[in-house]
Amino acid sequence: ERSINCQSNVRTFGINSILYQRGIYPAETFTRVTQYDMSLHLTTDAKLKNYLTNVVSQLKEWLFDCTVQKLVVVITCLETNEVLERWQFDIECDKTANESSAPREKSIKAIQEEIRSVIRQITATVTFLPLLEITMHIKVLMKKKTFKQSSSLPNSSVDGTY
Repeated sequence: ERSINCQSNVRTFGINSILYQRGIYPAETFTRVTQYDMSLHLTTDAKLKNYLTNVVSQLKEWLFDCTVQKLVVVITCLETNEVLERWQFDIECDKTANESSAPREKSIKAIQEEIRSVIRQITATVTFLPLLEITMHIKVLMKKKTFKQSSSLPNSSVDGTY
């Protein structure tokens, strides 16, 4: 599979895992799917799916341009807007993805290992966190790299609130 699709899929599964394991959305709004010969949780909530699709679409564009630096899932209290948790995914771009030659392909085994690594880190962290028993919402932020050589690519972020 192409590196850009792999990177965006790993982040999608990571975000869904956070939302499921932290109870941000009820368990019944997730379904187990099999992808890459792995059983993973994905949301069935139409609005959330649409929101995540938009986030991933922007992520893919910035991965292709090698301009994205990190993706952050911010969980906030709905009433006070207080930040409760921040989950940061550092991103390394595949610089061959936008070259005219064929982009690097990843094996299923390599993709599985990336997904397992992300889910393992989330699961290990969740065991130490307190239960969140308030109404919450999420924001996904993406930070672009700063390029000193070019003023046409400013340091910026995408802020999407669902």
